[in-house]
Amino acid sequence: MQKIKITTDVEKSALTKMIIQLFKHWRIPIEDQFDLLGLKLTNFSVLSLYPYGKPILIGKEQYIRLSLLLRIHKSLRILFANNKVELYSWMQSKNKAFKNRTPVQMVKEFGLTGLQIVNSYLDTKVIND
Repeated sequence: MQKIKITTDVEKSALTKMIIQLFKHWRIPIEDQFDLLGLKLTNFSVLSLYPYGKPILIGKEQYIRLSLLLRIHKSLRILFANNKVELYSWMQSKNKAFKNRTPVQMVKEFGLTGLQIVNSYLDTKVIND
């Protein structure tokens, strides 16, 4: 698989806009957006600029998180192609596979590892469905 490098501010801005739009679809509260992005809540003023195109400061961990979030969304679009309600509510719905936690709660509790667990779970569902 070819690795894609996001290097220019234009590319970072486009990626940021996609993620912010995704958070809107998923109805992710602002505090949880910080957790999903691996940012500290003290960066609130910075996050408030993202919808206007200010690029997320992409370090290695943020890039991994953004990549995982987009992969999760892609899997959800495959699994729930005919059910937009489920597609956009899944991240905040309790799941037995996560011991009755929501995927967002998994990330809040386990950080990057939680995001990887959610992504792996969905990858397995896509392959087996």
